[in-house]
Amino acid sequence: MKKQQIILILAFLILGTIIFGRPADAAASYLWSDNFDDGKTLSEKYQDVSTNGMSVSSADALSGKYSLRQTYSQGQVDAGWVVRVDNSGFPDHVFMSWAHKFESGFQGFPPKMARIRYRPRSGPNAWQTRFAVHTWIETNGEVALDVVAPDSSQANSTGWLAIARSGFSFADPANIGRWVNFEMEVKLNTPGKKDGLYRLWIDNKLVIERIGVDLRGNTDYKWNEAMLDTYWNGGSPKVQSRYYDNFIISTERIGSAVSTPAKPEAEIIPAADKDMIEKISSAEAGEVFSQTKTISLSVAAKNIYDKIISAGAAAISAENQARISYFIQNGTKTTQVLGAGERGGVVSSFAAAFSRLPQTAADWQDVIKIGNGRWPAQRSAAAEAQAKNGIFKKIYLRNPDMNNAKDNAAVTVIAYGLRPARRNINSEKQAIIIYKNIYGKNPALALDWNIVRAIAYSGAIR
Repeated sequence: MKKQQIILILAFLILGTIIFGRPADAAASYLWSDNFDDGKTLSEKYQDVSTNGMSVSSADALSGKYSLRQTYSQGQVDAGWVVRVDNSGFPDHVFMSWAHKFESGFQGFPPKMARIRYRPRSGPNAWQTRFAVHTWIETNGEVALDVVAPDSSQANSTGWLAIARSGFSFADPANIGRWVNFEMEVKLNTPGKKDGLYRLWIDNKLVIERIGVDLRGNTDYKWNEAMLDTYWNGGSPKVQSRYYDNFIISTERIGSAVSTPAKPEAEIIPAADKDMIEKISSAEAGEVFSQTKTISLSVAAKNIYDKIISAGAAAISAENQARISYFIQNGTKTTQVLGAGERGGVVSSFAAAFSRLPQTAADWQDVIKIGNGRWPAQRSAAAEAQAKNGIFKKIYLRNPDMNNAKDNAAVTVIAYGLRPARRNINSEKQAIIIYKNIYGKNPALALDWNIVRAIAYSGAIR
């Protein structure tokens, strides 16, 4: 058997065990990513480290073989941490994600979990925090965002902003002994303005959102530390462990890393009533279609927008350009989880299927559906024929059985680019390997990524 065939078979077998997680094409936006499997010491990768009970361990892991483990001794207060430092400053708008697990039987609630902040690391004001967003565990087990910002016009007399509570609690036994995914989004304000924000997602659900925030006052300080921290005010009641995995810093929304056992059917379509999907997608399409004035785009969103517009086969009106820019920059309630890059990808998938950029309210309703993993109302005979008669057979070495749910899903994802309800970066990495071995190139165009998603998520097999 040829080496290429062996690689393809192994990759397909691996894909059969993976269902949920992150998109592989998001990796381009990563500033830092660590699943603790690279064999390097913590001091080789992090500029500030305490190994007081902290180590890389094979005792438990979300992905791969290793994770970051903190083992507390009874009564231990000072515990381990790792800090990723960028002395030149991280971008003003960043996302930070990590998976966390308290082992089964864990008792108590160590307050410290993770933070992103700025503090000078030298000079007369060294180590004085000027702003920080902490993911914090309250004494009752509830997760909160606690923000210190002494230069802020919104801070109290001690330099703190009002605490933001999530409603998610580790006092619930169901949240002990399992991996939980956390993601913070933080955006610094323009100096002198109240236009910053911070958000928190837990298991891919938005639980905290504060906008119109002043974090740095009139200063131009930038984030310079991203930290996982296990300090325990009051001390641990017994010997016990907690774990971290998949630590990521990004300029785009990262998404969930929590995995669950594989299910017999591919979960391409989020479970929801059909009438409700029509109602929601219609309302969100109306929101986008009502946008007819040009808005200011972030640098990242502008780059995405320019690529989409330049790839268009025909000129489009100023109103349609405004709608595309609005969708990329802001999204809608159900598509905000995707991030600007992935929302741009959804627009490109629509354009690849229908040979035009979205123009009507019906078009935008189909864009919303594609972004939510739903079949579009409009159909493209050409796109479906290409998916059935050429691409599917090239990948799976057989014709599709359209009465088979997985084959049908693969064809539809290839044709229209349906996004999965939940994502897995490992699943898509393996799909990219398969794609490269079949096509001899990296995926680049919207159709290429549609094929990658079909391999990763449809469940179709050779």
